[in-house]
Order: sequence, then structure tokens, then C-alpha cells
Amino acid sequence: MSTVDPLRWPAIANVPEQGRIRRRARKAESEFAYACEQAGLSLEGADADLRVLEDALFLRIADAGWLGLAESYMAGEWLSSNLPHVLQRLLETGYAPKSNARPKGLFDARATPVDLLRLSAGEGLFSYASVFSSGVPTTERITLPPPGRGKMKSAQPLGVEVTTLSDPTVVERLDQSDAQARAVATLLDMADVGTGTYLADVPAQTPAVALAAIARNATVDVMSCDEELVEELEAVASKAQGALEVCALPGPLPEPGRLRRRFDAVVSVDGVEAMDPGALKTWLHTCEQVLVPGGHVALETLVATEALKPLDSALDVLRAYLAPGWHGRSMEQVLHSIHAQPGLKPQSVLVFGGHYVEGLRLQRERFEAHQREAAALGFDAVYRRLWIFQLALKEALLRAGLLDAVMISATLQPRRAV
Repeated sequence: MSTVDPLRWPAIANVPEQGRIRRRARKAESEFAYACEQAGLSLEGADADLRVLEDALFLRIADAGWLGLAESYMAGEWLSSNLPHVLQRLLETGYAPKSNARPKGLFDARATPVDLLRLSAGEGLFSYASVFSSGVPTTERITLPPPGRGKMKSAQPLGVEVTTLSDPTVVERLDQSDAQARAVATLLDMADVGTGTYLADVPAQTPAVALAAIARNATVDVMSCDEELVEELEAVASKAQGALEVCALPGPLPEPGRLRRRFDAVVSVDGVEAMDPGALKTWLHTCEQVLVPGGHVALETLVATEALKPLDSALDVLRAYLAPGWHGRSMEQVLHSIHAQPGLKPQSVLVFGGHYVEGLRLQRERFEAHQREAAALGFDAVYRRLWIFQLALKEALLRAGLLDAVMISATLQPRRAV
């Protein structure tokens, strides 16, 4: 704990020790031990699945539930040689410690630091998604009824083509770069990006999409309010011979009606899951405004399954430190949100969670092997443990069937003549 900067990490540096928390910590300890027993996780012995180094773990769990579990890991109070397995088993047993309710925040469009992308994903600089070559696609057309409740009312049932990629057969570390490039290519294919396409990447999360689109002879506008990413993108634009324009946004998303240009396609990577409901509606409305008739939207995002609902608090560490607006929407909810925009019509879905999770594993292992480089770049021990925990948590959520990964395409329908 002496190495924790209290100004940067106040919740990590200060263990909650109020009287009521201490009383609840005993119960938290017994519940955690029972959950580990039910999950088949050992706490002692040479082959222990996890080791508790400080009793502060139980004070944190008593105070903040899953967030406390994560913050205790960030503080170095417990460790595991197989963190994704431990988290997956706890999730599969339904471990859901009570915590003080913390409201979800608003989308802030923060991007992963580029240096972290390099250490986790390599020079491809693609954040999480991977599509390996060994998946077998199966396609079916599904029909979704209009939402039964809420403000979103589709006049007609929604029909969409869903392709599911089977899990990759053999995944090796050398496959990582190709799998990430294939994921970018798949997203651009779904947006019908090719020679002459005018593409908007908003809000941008990585230079990878723009670089791949330029290689297809497209012209790209990238928009972001993240200063570090904007600086990286401007360096790319200086070598792109006019094919890339960087737009620094004053806020997370463009203000509705302020964009005067029209685009053939709009893409989003790792953005939708981080958007609160208002931000998602604004983003979709912006897509509708800036697309030419017949233009395409393509997005890649994580989606929730029904089983996530009682375990949604497991995501609190993402909301607290990485994406305050993180929402566990289902694929159906995302599709209905798109369809709720008068001009947008969902066209197709690619479900590829089995590939995404293997990409996460490779990125986590790569980052774990480059922690010295991360430290040299200024990422302290707490941040490094946070990064490892969030990668392991997403991996566990996917393997436990609580999250899935999808790419969704939609088109802007031409307005009918009156």
C-alpha cells in the first residue's frame, strides 16, 4: 500500500474501516469463502487458485461488493495465477455480494491510451476484437417483436440476418495480429467501405480503423475528444496525403446538427457498450443526420445476455475507472435502439464472442509479459493491475455466457416522396 498514490487512487489508498463495514466484513469473508468452495477454488496450498494477502479484501467487499473485490486486487491484497478462471468460476456460482449502490455515469468517450494498445494489442493498435480464420459461419434470419415496454416502439417486427461464428479451433500468439486485422476488415466490409467511400469514425477509439480504410482508398474523418488519441491520429494524418482528417470534439459526441458533411458510412468500435442511454440515442441520431441515403452504419460492441442481470454489479469496476456510462445492453436492445431511429434499418449481425474472448486472452498475456515496459511508460502498479483485471473480467464474463460480442450493420433508408 505504500506505493499507492493517494491523490490518484484515493479509493485504493484508503481501506474502508467504519464500524458498520467492520461488522459486515465478517459476513463478507464467510460468504466469499463459501462462494470459493462452491466454485471449486482453493485458497490454500501450493496450488491455490487465489491467495488472500490482506484481510482488507473483506472490508472492501463489505463496502463495495464486486468493485471492492476489484479494488482489492488493484491494491495487491490478493492475487491469482489464473485470474480469468477465478473470476469465471465466481460468476458461474452467482457470487453477487451486496454493496452500496453507485449510480451509473455518463459516456465520456475516453480512449485506451495508445501506449497500452501497443503493449496489449501490438502495432495493429486494435483494442479488443479479434476474428480468427478457423471460425465456421452459420446464418439464420430472425424476427424480433417490437419492445413490449419502454419508449422504443417499433411499428413492425424487426427482421435481421444473424451470422454466428463458431469458436476458433486452434489459437496461437502469432495469430493475434492477423485476427485483429480480420476484425477491422470485417467491420469495414459490413459498412461497405471501399474505393471512394467517405467514412466517419465517431467517436474514434483507435487509429486502426482509419488506417485500414485508407488502405481501401477511402477518405476518412476521425472524431474524438481524447487529447492523446487526437495527437496520435494527427501524426497519422500528416502521412495520409489528405485521405484522413482529424476532428477534435469539444465533448464526447458531435453536437446534433453541427456536422455539415455527409458520409457514405459511419463506424464505431468499442463505443456502444460504454454509452449511457442518452449518448446512444445522440450517436444514432448523428448517424442518421450525416449519412447519405443508402449509407451504412457498422458498429462493434459487447452485449449482455439475460444471465448478466443479477450479476451486473461485476461491471462496476469498468464504470468506476474506465467507462462510466458502461451499460449491459442485449443484442436485441441495441437492434431496437437502431430501429427506433426513423431512417435507420438494421441489416445484419455477426456474433463472434468465441473469437473475441480468445483475443482478450492473447492481449492479457501479452500485457502481462510487458509490464516492465508499461512501468517505464508511467503506468503504475495499480493501473497495471486494473488493466489486467478488466481484461480478465471481460474474458470471464464471455466464457461464463454473461456477455457476447457482435458487429451490427444498418442502412439509412431513402426518404419517401410525399
